[in-house]
Order: sequence, then structure tokens, then C-alpha cells
Amino acid sequence: ILCCCDVGRVGTLLESAHVLSRLEEGPVFDRSAQVRMSVQRSVGKVSRKLAFCFLDGGQTGGDERVEASSSISTAQSGRATPSSTSTGCRLLSLILVGLSDDIECVRKIASEEIHSLEGGERGGGSVGAKDMLPKYANSMLRNFLRDATRVSVAADKRARILSAATRLLKELTEQSNMNSALIGSGDPNAASIKASLCVCLNDDHTEVYEAAFNCGRVLGADGFSSGLLIGTILDSLHHDGSSASLIGEEHLPSGYGVSSSLSLLESLLRGHNTALGEKTIGHDGPHLHLRDISAALHSKVVLDAIFAKDKKAVSSTVVGACDAFVDVIVTEAPSCEQSDVSVVVEHILIATMYLLAATDETDANAAPSSRLHHRSTIDAILGKAAAICGCDHNRDGIQQSRSHLMRRHFRNVLTALQLKDGGGEILHLSSRELGAFDALIRSSGGTIVAENYDAVGPIFEAHASASNMMSLLETLASDDSFAETIDQSNVSSIIEYVILPNLVWGVGGLSAALRKISLATLFSLFRGDSIEGPTLATLAPQISPVLRSNLKDDDPSMKELACHCIGDIFDCIVALSTLGRKEVSALCIEVSKLLEDESNIVRIAACGAFKSLLSVPSGQAFCGDFTPKLILQQLQIHSNDPCYLVRDAVSNALDDSATCTASDVS
Repeated sequence: ILCCCDVGRVGTLLESAHVLSRLEEGPVFDRSAQVRMSVQRSVGKVSRKLAFCFLDGGQTGGDERVEASSSISTAQSGRATPSSTSTGCRLLSLILVGLSDDIECVRKIASEEIHSLEGGERGGGSVGAKDMLPKYANSMLRNFLRDATRVSVAADKRARILSAATRLLKELTEQSNMNSALIGSGDPNAASIKASLCVCLNDDHTEVYEAAFNCGRVLGADGFSSGLLIGTILDSLHHDGSSASLIGEEHLPSGYGVSSSLSLLESLLRGHNTALGEKTIGHDGPHLHLRDISAALHSKVVLDAIFAKDKKAVSSTVVGACDAFVDVIVTEAPSCEQSDVSVVVEHILIATMYLLAATDETDANAAPSSRLHHRSTIDAILGKAAAICGCDHNRDGIQQSRSHLMRRHFRNVLTALQLKDGGGEILHLSSRELGAFDALIRSSGGTIVAENYDAVGPIFEAHASASNMMSLLETLASDDSFAETIDQSNVSSIIEYVILPNLVWGVGGLSAALRKISLATLFSLFRGDSIEGPTLATLAPQISPVLRSNLKDDDPSMKELACHCIGDIFDCIVALSTLGRKEVSALCIEVSKLLEDESNIVRIAACGAFKSLLSVPSGQAFCGDFTPKLILQQLQIHSNDPCYLVRDAVSNALDDSATCTASDVS
């Protein structure tokens, strides 16, 4: 019917009879493929009829702009707003929906119709789809994103609308006309587009999220659009204030805006990197923002969102953005200044340390498979960062290349964690700062930490009363590479200023836990041969009385650890003249009492301590009043212990008594 009318009346009829509105709301998304095919044929016929008017823009004012805030206000209210765009724009939008249909026959008809828009000659040139898309691109994209954010629209329909927007952007990219979709007459287009996509990326429906992510990838494949949108994202991620006030996302719950902004950043970076790999784009998108992007990954806004208990966990989106960004750096690094690459890598390391801390703190209830994937992705990021710095996995091995990376940047990353104030004083650290410090230490390994202990030690000393810090120190003390590298002056500091103050008895479960982990740390230092003779000789008068007091603890594991440490002291007894016979005798008396302990492991540990003393030639001369004869008598009494493990320990200790001379035993 419309095609039988004059061209001048077609546009009026389309609007006054609400034909376009009806098509936009239903048939183009109908479940029946036959209906959708009919819609595409009808729209194609009408479009060819109006082909000349598309470029005249005379029917409804041409490409009129939708207000920048329309998509946001619509998402809030859930109500559709009347379209103020031209008839040609709306007809082309319907065809683009057909081009993104999931049924091949619908896509084929839509493709035929859009390519048939060669209505005639105007000014010596053909009037076709390639002429029309740039003219209406801005309004079409705005309308698509506006409708995609309408909460009243079904999820599958919103996903289709986003797919149509993606198809539009692909067409513009092929024409190198992406700027027509993003630049308006002074309108904040990039901010509006960013905000709309963020709303969709925050959607709970997978199909909507994936469609919005694909749209971001297409935008990222164009250097101009990726640079423009990334700049807008960085403005929000660096915003000095609540994450709820992110630009264009005031309606999103606190923390959700950060998550969706990072998802959009990831999609842009992945699209950009794909285009770089296919050599379809120049180095002009994220390249200008490298330092800013890397800094944004651990900005205050992002960290607040990651660690806040009442917000949506965003650590996974930060991981995704980091991974995509590192892929871009791997490609871009050869054309970048080395100083820029070094700074960017340090920012990536800082972000990954906070991510590792966040994995332990905020994802405790996540599925094991999810946490494993999270950590494996972070490991992959660190591996790529090592490759950027010139560390070859194939040549050096993964662990060795990681060590090169951490050694090169350890001190700068430690400084960037802001563990000290301007005067060099250790700050009272929040859980996230301690978590990032923990991640840095564990990721670096014993050798690197030992080499930099002058910078690390004050932090341990300032927070020695924190069980998690002592647990970290115990892990270090158990590392053979730490024992081989640590300077003895630093070992003395660890024992004197970190461990021994914690071994003083105190009331409460927290104090007991701290004593246990501190004693375990001392034990690890002994067993790792970290404490050399001269160091032990100096510290033995301080260590021995503290160990003796812990032999009276109610916890069997404490008594066991104390016995093991005393046994290690007995191994070196000949060189410990500073200890004195009186103190050695007091140790022996307390150890002998433990041969009566109700715990098997304690009795075994007591036998082990005496075994160490009896096995040292001339060691018995240091026993004082508690003579070797008394030690042997005590051991023989327990040779019939009910526990066969204790009997074996007694037998082993008696076997070593062969070193005793007759004068020793008499």
C-alpha cells in the first residue's frame, strides 16, 4: 500500500499510522522466521521508495539527535521514549536487525534488501546503503543502545538489538567511518555510549552481556573509537570519589559501575589487539593511554570495589582487563619507549598483587574451579609480563623468568604499595595492603626477599603481632633459598625483634595462636640452617629461657616445637659457652619432665632433645647439675613406654650415649 503512494506521503503515513513503531516493537523480533523475513522484504520495498529522501533529510529534520541522557533515564524508568530520529534512520535500523538475525534465511533477505538500495542517480552518484549508514550512524547507534538498556524489554530482544548495533559498527569500520557514530554536534557521545554499554555489561542475562561485549570488541578494533572510549573509561576509574559516582552510571549500585567499566575496557582492548594481529589497525588506540590504563587497574576506585564486602566482586573483571591489556602490551612493546614499558609492567605487577590478595579475601566462598581459573589467569598475566621484559620462558624456564621479573621490579612495587608514610614510618596497614604485601612476598620467593630484607624487615617488625604476617615469615623461613641467601644480621633481627617478643605468654586464643606460629618460625630457621654458630652463640642466652617457659605450655604442639628447638641448641652446645651450665641444666630438668607427658609426640620430642645432647662429643660437660647419668636413668625408665614410637625414640637416644665416657656417667 505504501509503495503505491507518492513519496511525499509515505513518510507521513509511516509516522501517523504508527507503522514504524509497530514494526520496531514486535514483528522484527517475532519468534517466527517467516514473519521476520516478511518484515525485511516490506522494509526493503519502502526503503527503496524513499531512497532519494534519505539524503535530503527533509521529512523529519534528517538525523536529529537523541539527548545524551535518554538511554540512562530510559533504563531507570523502564519506559520507552518516543523516537525523534528520521524515517530513513529507523528503516535502516530495522534492516540491520535483520542482518544480525540468528537465522540464515532472514540474514540473507536483509542483506539483499540493503544492497538493493540503489534507487537512482543523484548528482551523478549512486544513492546506496554505504551513503546512508554514515549519515544516520550516530542516531542509529544511540537508538539501539537506548532500547538495549530498557529493563522492560525481554533479554533475548535486547541481545538482538545489541547485535544489530554491532553489525552497524562493523559496516562503519569497513568503510573507515566509525567517527560518524561517535562524534556529534557537541554531544557527549562517547560518555553516553560508554554508559549504555556498561548497563548492558552489568546485565544478569548471559546473552545480553555477550552481545554488549562483542559490541565493545568491534569498537575496540577501530583506533579512533577505542581511544575515545578508553579515555572516557579512564576518567571514571580515576575519579577521586565513590565508585557510585562514576560518570554516566549514577543509577548503578555501588561497585557495579566499576565492574562494567572494566568489562568494557577488556572488550575494547581485546578488539584492538585482534585488529593489531590482523594488521587492520594502526598503533593509535590504547597506545596513547598505556600508562593511564595500567595505573587505572589499581586505582583507589577499583581497589575499593574489589575489597568492599558489600559490593559486587569485581576482581574477575580486573583480571580480564589485565589479561587483555598485557596482550596489547606484548604486541605494542616493540614500538614503545622502554621507560613506558617498565612503568606499565610495574603497574601490572601492583594490580596482580592486589588481585591475589582479593582472591583470598573476597572469593573465599567461590567454587574451587573458579578460584583455580582466577589464579591460573593471574599466573598467565605474570608470565606475559616476564616476556615483555625480555625473559624467555623457553630459555630460562617459567620459574626462572618469573624470578627475573620480580627481582627487577621488587623494590619499586614494594614502594608503590605505600606501606610507609613520607617520613619512612611504617603505616598501620589495612587488610588489603597486608594482603598485597603477602602476595608480593610469596610471588617473589625466598632468594629475592632475602636480598631485599633491609626493605622488607621493618614491615615484619612493625606488624609482628599479626598472625598472618608471622605465617608469611614462617613460609619464608621454610624456604631453602631464603636460608641460603639471608644475611646473619637480618636473622638476628628476625629472632630478636619479631619472634622472641611473640613467645612471651599471654592470655587468650589469639595470643596462643601467635605464640605457636612464632615458635614454628624459629623452628624453621633452625632446621633450615639459617642460624649460624656465631649468631646462635650471641642469641642463645635470650632464646633459651623463652623456650624453657614454652615447655610448660598446655598445647602439646608447643611443647613439641620447643623441644625440637632445644635439641637444635644442644647440637651446637660445644660452641655455646655464653649459655652457661646453669641454663643448660635448667633446660635438661624441664625436658626430663616431658618424658612423663601424656602426649606421645611430646615424649618423642623430649627423647630427641636428649639424643642431640648425648650425641655431641664432650657435650655432657655442659650439663651442669643435671648429669648425663641422670639423663640416662630417665631414658631407661621410659624404655618400656606403652607407645612403641616412644620406645624407639628412647632406644635411639640410648644408642648415642655411647659417646659418654665413664667419668661422664659416674
